[in-house]
Amino acid sequence: MEEDERDALQHRLRILDALCAAHAQRSEVTAVVAASQDADEAAARVMRLLGLDDEQAANAVLDRQVRSFTAQERERVEAVRAEVRAQLEAQ
Repeated sequence: MEEDERDALQHRLRILDALCAAHAQRSEVTAVVAASQDADEAAARVMRLLGLDDEQAANAVLDRQVRSFTAQERERVEAVRAEVRAQLEAQ
């Protein structure tokens, strides 16, 4: 696996990790977003809540629609995350 491909997979994994964390804390995520004055504040608050260090991951959480917090969607995201993690570990 080339370095660029590995970097892309690692970035994708960070976003998937953030989405899984957001699903696990969906009530808290919804509350901090609702209490924020604007999108920048919401992103910063989501980053703090979920312990993220990647603004793109926070924005990925903010870009999700409420319907994405269904159990079926959580399972799909977790499966993709496991697949990406396995690809990284195989190299």
